[in-house]
Amino acid sequence: MARTLASIQRISEIVPIEGADRIELAKVLGWQVVVKKGQFKPNDLCVYIEIDSIVPDKPCFEFMRDRKFHVKTIKLRGVLSQGLIMPLADVGLTGTYKEGDDVTNILGIKKYEPPEVAEKVTHKKSWFEKAFPFLYKKKVPREFPKHLVPQTDEPRLQSLGDEFLETYKDVPIYITIKMDGTSGTFIWYKKKFSVASRNVWMQKENDSVYWRVAKEANLEKAMKKLFKNRNVAIQGEICGPKIQGNHYKFDTLKLFIFGCYDIDTQEYYTPYDLETVADLLCFFGAKVNYVPRLPIKGVKYIKDIGLNVDDWLKLAERKSVFNPDSYDEGIVVRSVDNKPYDVKGLNGKRFSFKVVSNAYLMQYGL
Repeated sequence: MARTLASIQRISEIVPIEGADRIELAKVLGWQVVVKKGQFKPNDLCVYIEIDSIVPDKPCFEFMRDRKFHVKTIKLRGVLSQGLIMPLADVGLTGTYKEGDDVTNILGIKKYEPPEVAEKVTHKKSWFEKAFPFLYKKKVPREFPKHLVPQTDEPRLQSLGDEFLETYKDVPIYITIKMDGTSGTFIWYKKKFSVASRNVWMQKENDSVYWRVAKEANLEKAMKKLFKNRNVAIQGEICGPKIQGNHYKFDTLKLFIFGCYDIDTQEYYTPYDLETVADLLCFFGAKVNYVPRLPIKGVKYIKDIGLNVDDWLKLAERKSVFNPDSYDEGIVVRSVDNKPYDVKGLNGKRFSFKVVSNAYLMQYGL
Protein backbone atom coordinates (compact mmCIF):
# COMPACT_ATOMS: atom_id res chain seq x y z
CA MET A 1 0.00 0.00 0.00
CA ALA A 2 1.41 3.37 -1.05
CA ARG A 3 1.91 5.91 1.68
CA THR A 4 -0.63 8.73 1.97
CA LEU A 5 1.26 11.99 1.64
CA ALA A 6 -1.66 14.37 1.06
CA SER A 7 -5.14 13.99 2.49
CA ILE A 8 -8.29 15.86 3.41
CA GLN A 9 -8.26 16.59 7.13
CA ARG A 10 -10.08 18.72 9.68
CA ILE A 11 -8.49 21.50 11.73
CA SER A 12 -8.77 20.42 15.35
CA GLU A 13 -7.35 23.51 17.02
CA ILE A 14 -5.88 26.96 16.34
CA VAL A 15 -3.17 28.07 18.78
CA PRO A 16 -1.62 31.55 18.95
CA ILE A 17 2.15 31.95 18.67
CA GLU A 18 3.62 34.24 21.28
CA GLY A 19 4.87 37.49 19.77
CA ALA A 20 3.56 36.68 16.27
CA ASP A 21 1.03 39.00 14.62
CA ARG A 22 0.69 37.35 11.22
CA ILE A 23 0.98 33.62 11.89
CA GLU A 24 -0.52 31.01 14.21
CA LEU A 25 -0.48 27.24 14.69
CA ALA A 26 -3.10 24.97 13.18
CA LYS A 27 -3.33 21.41 14.50
CA VAL A 28 -4.28 18.51 12.25
CA LEU A 29 -4.19 14.86 13.33
CA GLY A 30 -1.06 14.75 15.52
CA TRP A 31 0.73 17.51 13.58
CA GLN A 32 1.11 21.25 14.07
CA VAL A 33 1.63 23.62 11.13
CA VAL A 34 2.24 27.37 10.95
CA VAL A 35 -0.45 29.12 8.89
CA LYS A 36 -1.49 32.70 8.15
CA LYS A 37 -3.45 34.23 10.97
CA GLY A 38 -7.18 34.02 10.34
CA GLN A 39 -6.80 31.70 7.33
CA PHE A 40 -8.41 28.76 9.13
CA LYS A 41 -10.69 28.15 12.07
CA PRO A 42 -11.35 24.98 14.07
CA ASN A 43 -13.39 22.32 12.26
CA ASP A 44 -12.44 23.61 8.77
CA LEU A 45 -11.59 20.99 6.16
CA CYS A 46 -8.17 21.44 4.58
CA VAL A 47 -5.53 19.66 2.53
CA TYR A 48 -2.72 18.41 4.73
CA ILE A 49 0.60 17.53 3.04
CA GLU A 50 3.12 15.60 5.12
CA ILE A 51 6.78 16.40 5.58
CA ASP A 52 9.08 14.32 3.38
CA SER A 53 6.88 15.14 0.36
CA ILE A 54 7.70 16.78 -2.96
CA VAL A 55 4.92 19.01 -4.28
CA PRO A 56 4.63 19.56 -8.05
CA ASP A 57 5.89 22.65 -9.87
CA LYS A 58 2.48 24.32 -10.17
CA PRO A 59 1.36 27.91 -9.50
CA CYS A 60 -0.35 26.95 -6.23
CA PHE A 61 3.01 25.71 -4.88
CA GLU A 62 5.17 28.53 -6.26
CA PHE A 63 5.98 29.63 -2.69
CA MET A 64 7.85 26.32 -2.29
CA ARG A 65 10.26 26.93 -5.18
CA ASP A 66 13.09 28.22 -2.98
CA ARG A 67 12.83 24.98 -0.98
CA LYS A 68 12.95 22.94 -4.20
CA PHE A 69 9.32 21.97 -3.54
CA HIS A 70 10.45 19.77 -0.63
CA VAL A 71 8.17 19.84 2.42
CA LYS A 72 10.40 19.77 5.50
CA THR A 73 10.26 20.36 9.23
CA ILE A 74 10.98 24.04 9.89
CA LYS A 75 11.04 26.27 12.93
CA LEU A 76 9.30 29.67 12.90
CA ARG A 77 9.19 31.99 15.88
CA GLY A 78 10.60 29.19 18.00
CA VAL A 79 7.90 26.62 17.17
CA LEU A 80 8.04 23.58 14.90
CA SER A 81 5.96 23.49 11.74
CA GLN A 82 5.60 20.10 10.09
CA GLY A 83 3.87 19.93 6.73
CA LEU A 84 1.60 22.18 4.70
CA ILE A 85 -2.04 23.05 5.33
CA MET A 86 -3.90 24.59 2.40
CA PRO A 87 -7.52 25.33 1.50
CA LEU A 88 -9.00 22.84 -0.97
CA ALA A 89 -9.76 25.55 -3.51
CA ASP A 90 -6.17 26.82 -3.46
CA VAL A 91 -4.89 23.48 -4.80
CA GLY A 92 -7.68 23.13 -7.35
CA LEU A 93 -9.82 20.59 -5.52
CA THR A 94 -13.49 21.07 -6.36
CA GLY A 95 -16.43 18.81 -5.76
CA THR A 96 -17.23 16.74 -2.71
CA TYR A 97 -14.42 15.58 -0.45
CA LYS A 98 -14.65 14.15 3.03
CA GLU A 99 -12.26 13.91 5.93
CA GLY A 100 -9.63 11.22 5.39
CA ASP A 101 -9.74 11.19 1.57
CA ASP A 102 -6.32 10.47 0.05
CA VAL A 103 -5.48 13.10 -2.58
CA THR A 104 -1.78 12.25 -3.00
CA ASN A 105 -2.08 11.13 -6.62
CA ILE A 106 -4.71 13.73 -7.52
CA LEU A 107 -2.33 16.53 -6.52
CA GLY A 108 0.77 14.83 -7.92
CA ILE A 109 2.57 14.64 -4.57
CA LYS A 110 5.66 12.42 -4.52
CA LYS A 111 7.73 11.03 -1.69
CA TYR A 112 11.12 12.69 -1.31
CA GLU A 113 13.96 10.35 -2.26
CA PRO A 114 17.52 11.45 -1.41
CA PRO A 115 19.44 11.81 -4.68
CA GLU A 116 22.49 10.01 -3.34
CA VAL A 117 20.61 6.71 -3.08
CA ALA A 118 19.08 6.88 -6.55
CA GLU A 119 19.37 3.41 -8.01
CA LYS A 120 22.07 2.48 -10.48
CA VAL A 121 20.66 -0.20 -12.70
CA THR A 122 23.42 -1.27 -15.07
CA HIS A 123 23.56 -5.05 -14.83
CA LYS A 124 26.86 -6.91 -14.86
CA LYS A 125 27.54 -8.22 -18.36
CA SER A 126 29.13 -11.58 -19.04
CA TRP A 127 31.96 -11.88 -21.59
CA PHE A 128 29.51 -13.57 -23.97
CA GLU A 129 27.06 -10.68 -23.78
CA LYS A 130 29.85 -8.21 -24.38
CA ALA A 131 30.99 -10.18 -27.42
CA PHE A 132 27.50 -10.65 -28.87
CA PRO A 133 25.36 -7.75 -27.63
CA PHE A 134 22.89 -8.11 -30.52
CA LEU A 135 21.65 -11.37 -29.00
CA TYR A 136 20.43 -9.61 -25.86
CA LYS A 137 17.51 -7.35 -25.29
CA LYS A 138 18.15 -4.32 -23.15
CA LYS A 139 17.54 -5.19 -19.50
CA VAL A 140 15.03 -2.73 -18.09
CA PRO A 141 14.53 -2.72 -14.31
CA ARG A 142 10.98 -3.34 -13.20
CA GLU A 143 8.94 -1.55 -10.60
CA PHE A 144 9.04 -2.83 -7.03
CA PRO A 145 7.41 -6.31 -6.94
CA LYS A 146 4.33 -5.44 -4.90
CA HIS A 147 2.75 -8.71 -6.02
CA LEU A 148 5.39 -10.51 -3.95
CA VAL A 149 6.15 -8.32 -0.95
CA PRO A 150 4.91 -5.01 0.55
CA GLN A 151 7.02 -1.90 0.08
CA THR A 152 8.78 -0.67 3.19
CA ASP A 153 7.18 2.47 4.56
CA GLU A 154 5.47 2.65 7.94
CA PRO A 155 2.93 5.42 8.63
CA ARG A 156 4.00 8.15 11.04
CA LEU A 157 2.29 8.17 14.40
CA GLN A 158 1.10 11.76 13.92
CA SER A 159 -0.84 10.73 10.81
CA LEU A 160 -2.88 8.03 12.54
CA GLY A 161 -5.28 10.39 14.29
CA ASP A 162 -5.90 11.84 17.74
CA GLU A 163 -7.60 8.73 19.12
CA PHE A 164 -5.11 6.16 17.86
CA LEU A 165 -3.02 5.73 21.01
CA GLU A 166 -6.04 5.57 23.29
CA THR A 167 -7.82 3.09 21.03
CA TYR A 168 -4.85 0.71 20.86
CA LYS A 169 -3.36 1.30 24.30
CA ASP A 170 -3.47 -2.42 25.18
CA VAL A 171 -1.68 -3.67 22.06
CA PRO A 172 1.51 -5.59 23.01
CA ILE A 173 4.46 -3.90 21.32
CA TYR A 174 8.06 -4.37 20.26
CA ILE A 175 10.15 -1.22 19.67
CA THR A 176 13.32 -0.91 17.57
CA ILE A 177 15.56 1.94 16.48
CA LYS A 178 14.74 3.35 13.06
CA MET A 179 18.05 3.03 11.26
CA ASP A 180 19.14 5.95 9.08
CA GLY A 181 19.97 4.59 5.63
CA THR A 182 18.22 3.28 2.54
CA SER A 183 15.88 0.30 2.61
CA GLY A 184 16.51 -2.80 0.52
CA THR A 185 14.48 -5.93 -0.14
CA PHE A 186 16.18 -9.26 -0.85
CA ILE A 187 14.00 -11.90 -2.44
CA TRP A 188 14.32 -15.68 -2.60
CA TYR A 189 11.50 -16.67 -4.99
CA LYS A 190 11.18 -19.85 -7.02
CA LYS A 191 14.79 -20.67 -6.13
CA LYS A 192 16.03 -17.41 -7.68
CA PHE A 193 17.57 -14.46 -5.87
CA SER A 194 16.85 -10.83 -6.69
CA VAL A 195 17.01 -7.46 -4.95
CA ALA A 196 14.90 -4.32 -4.85
CA SER A 197 15.33 -0.77 -3.73
CA ARG A 198 12.35 1.14 -2.38
CA ASN A 199 11.03 1.56 -5.93
CA VAL A 200 12.89 -0.70 -8.36
CA TRP A 201 13.16 -4.48 -8.73
CA MET A 202 16.59 -5.55 -9.99
CA GLN A 203 16.49 -9.20 -11.02
CA LYS A 204 19.96 -9.20 -12.59
CA GLU A 205 23.16 -8.34 -10.78
CA ASN A 206 24.23 -4.72 -11.28
CA ASP A 207 26.48 -2.10 -9.69
CA SER A 208 23.85 -0.70 -7.30
CA VAL A 209 24.43 -0.48 -3.56
CA TYR A 210 21.62 -3.00 -3.11
CA TRP A 211 23.32 -5.74 -5.10
CA ARG A 212 26.68 -4.79 -3.64
CA VAL A 213 25.53 -5.21 -0.04
CA ALA A 214 23.81 -8.49 -0.96
CA LYS A 215 27.06 -9.85 -2.33
CA GLU A 216 29.21 -8.54 0.52
CA ALA A 217 26.77 -9.96 3.09
CA ASN A 218 26.68 -13.37 1.35
CA LEU A 219 22.91 -13.11 1.52
CA GLU A 220 21.95 -15.21 -1.50
CA LYS A 221 23.79 -18.33 -0.30
CA ALA A 222 22.52 -17.95 3.26
CA MET A 223 18.89 -17.48 2.15
CA LYS A 224 19.16 -20.48 -0.17
CA LYS A 225 20.38 -22.68 2.69
CA LEU A 226 17.88 -21.38 5.22
CA PHE A 227 14.71 -21.16 3.15
CA LYS A 228 15.36 -23.79 0.45
CA ASN A 229 12.03 -24.34 -1.37
CA ARG A 230 10.15 -21.62 0.47
CA ASN A 231 9.53 -18.16 -1.00
CA VAL A 232 10.70 -15.44 1.36
CA ALA A 233 11.83 -11.81 1.30
CA ILE A 234 14.24 -10.19 3.74
CA GLN A 235 13.95 -6.43 4.25
CA GLY A 236 16.54 -4.24 5.89
CA GLU A 237 18.25 -0.87 6.09
CA ILE A 238 21.55 -0.39 4.31
CA CYS A 239 23.84 2.02 6.13
CA GLY A 240 27.35 3.16 5.37
CA PRO A 241 29.52 5.34 3.12
CA LYS A 242 27.66 7.61 0.66
CA ILE A 243 24.24 6.70 2.05
CA GLN A 244 22.14 9.45 3.65
CA GLY A 245 25.28 11.29 4.71
CA ASN A 246 26.49 8.22 6.64
CA HIS A 247 25.49 9.76 9.97
CA TYR A 248 26.79 6.70 11.85
CA LYS A 249 30.27 7.12 10.30
CA PHE A 250 30.49 3.46 9.28
CA ASP A 251 33.59 2.51 7.28
CA THR A 252 31.77 -0.22 5.33
CA LEU A 253 28.27 -1.07 4.20
CA LYS A 254 26.13 -2.73 6.86
CA LEU A 255 22.72 -4.38 6.52
CA PHE A 256 20.30 -4.17 9.45
CA ILE A 257 17.37 -6.57 9.04
CA PHE A 258 13.96 -5.32 10.14
CA GLY A 259 11.54 -7.60 8.29
CA CYS A 260 11.06 -11.11 6.97
CA TYR A 261 8.04 -11.72 4.72
CA ASP A 262 6.65 -15.14 3.84
CA ILE A 263 5.60 -14.73 0.21
CA ASP A 264 3.57 -17.95 0.23
CA THR A 265 1.40 -17.07 3.23
CA GLN A 266 1.63 -13.29 2.63
CA GLU A 267 2.51 -12.62 6.24
CA TYR A 268 5.43 -11.05 8.09
CA TYR A 269 7.33 -13.03 10.68
CA THR A 270 6.75 -11.74 14.21
CA PRO A 271 9.52 -9.59 15.73
CA TYR A 272 10.75 -12.45 17.91
CA ASP A 273 10.73 -14.88 14.98
CA LEU A 274 12.70 -12.30 13.01
CA GLU A 275 15.42 -12.33 15.66
CA THR A 276 15.74 -16.09 15.09
CA VAL A 277 15.87 -15.60 11.31
CA ALA A 278 18.71 -13.08 11.68
CA ASP A 279 20.65 -15.51 13.89
CA LEU A 280 20.12 -18.38 11.45
CA LEU A 281 21.21 -16.30 8.46
CA CYS A 282 24.44 -15.53 10.29
CA PHE A 283 24.81 -19.22 11.12
CA PHE A 284 24.58 -19.99 7.40
CA GLY A 285 27.29 -17.46 6.57
CA ALA A 286 25.49 -14.15 6.12
CA LYS A 287 27.00 -10.96 7.48
CA VAL A 288 23.89 -9.17 8.68
CA ASN A 289 22.73 -7.32 11.77
CA TYR A 290 19.37 -7.19 13.49
CA VAL A 291 17.98 -3.68 13.99
CA PRO A 292 18.75 -2.64 17.57
CA ARG A 293 15.90 -3.02 20.01
CA LEU A 294 15.16 0.07 22.05
CA PRO A 295 17.02 -0.26 25.39
CA ILE A 296 14.06 0.19 27.74
CA LYS A 297 12.67 -2.19 30.35
CA GLY A 298 9.18 -2.84 31.57
CA VAL A 299 7.39 -1.75 28.40
CA LYS A 300 4.84 -4.27 27.18
CA TYR A 301 1.98 -2.19 25.85
CA ILE A 302 1.40 1.15 24.14
CA LYS A 303 -0.03 2.58 27.36
CA ASP A 304 3.31 1.97 29.11
CA ILE A 305 4.87 4.77 27.03
CA GLY A 306 1.92 7.16 27.01
CA LEU A 307 -1.26 8.11 25.26
CA ASN A 308 -0.22 11.35 23.58
CA VAL A 309 2.15 12.03 20.71
CA ASP A 310 4.55 14.09 22.86
CA ASP A 311 5.31 11.05 25.04
CA TRP A 312 6.39 9.11 21.96
CA LEU A 313 8.35 11.99 20.44
CA LYS A 314 10.28 12.24 23.71
CA LEU A 315 11.04 8.51 23.57
CA ALA A 316 12.24 8.79 19.96
CA GLU A 317 14.66 11.62 20.73
CA ARG A 318 17.96 9.97 21.66
CA LYS A 319 21.57 10.02 20.56
CA SER A 320 22.77 7.12 18.43
CA VAL A 321 24.71 4.25 19.99
CA PHE A 322 26.78 4.18 16.78
CA ASN A 323 27.64 7.89 16.76
CA PRO A 324 26.96 10.01 19.87
CA ASP A 325 27.20 13.18 17.77
CA SER A 326 24.10 12.18 15.82
CA TYR A 327 20.50 11.78 16.87
CA ASP A 328 18.75 8.55 15.94
CA GLU A 329 16.23 8.93 13.16
CA GLY A 330 13.54 7.65 15.49
CA ILE A 331 11.80 4.42 16.44
CA VAL A 332 9.59 1.78 14.82
CA VAL A 333 6.78 0.19 16.83
CA ARG A 334 5.20 -3.16 15.95
CA SER A 335 2.80 -5.51 17.67
CA VAL A 336 4.50 -8.64 18.97
CA ASP A 337 1.80 -10.85 17.43
CA ASN A 338 1.64 -9.16 13.98
CA LYS A 339 -2.13 -8.78 14.15
CA PRO A 340 -3.40 -5.79 12.15
CA TYR A 341 -5.93 -4.70 14.85
CA ASP A 342 -8.17 -3.15 12.16
CA VAL A 343 -5.91 -0.13 11.67
CA LYS A 344 -6.26 1.52 8.27
CA GLY A 345 -3.22 2.24 6.12
CA LEU A 346 -0.97 -0.42 7.58
CA ASN A 347 2.16 -1.66 5.82
CA GLY A 348 1.91 -5.36 5.02
CA LYS A 349 -1.28 -5.93 7.05
CA ARG A 350 0.53 -5.72 10.38
CA PHE A 351 0.31 -3.25 13.24
CA SER A 352 3.29 -0.94 12.84
CA PHE A 353 4.13 2.75 12.86
CA LYS A 354 7.15 4.99 13.15
CA VAL A 355 7.99 7.98 15.29
CA VAL A 356 10.61 10.21 13.71
CA SER A 357 12.68 12.32 16.08
CA ASN A 358 12.18 16.07 15.71
CA ALA A 359 15.74 16.58 16.98
CA TYR A 360 16.98 14.40 14.11
CA LEU A 361 14.87 16.30 11.58
CA MET A 362 16.21 19.64 12.78
CA GLN A 363 19.82 18.40 13.00
CA TYR A 364 19.82 17.39 9.33
CA GLY A 365 17.41 19.97 7.92
CA LEU A 366 14.67 17.51 7.07
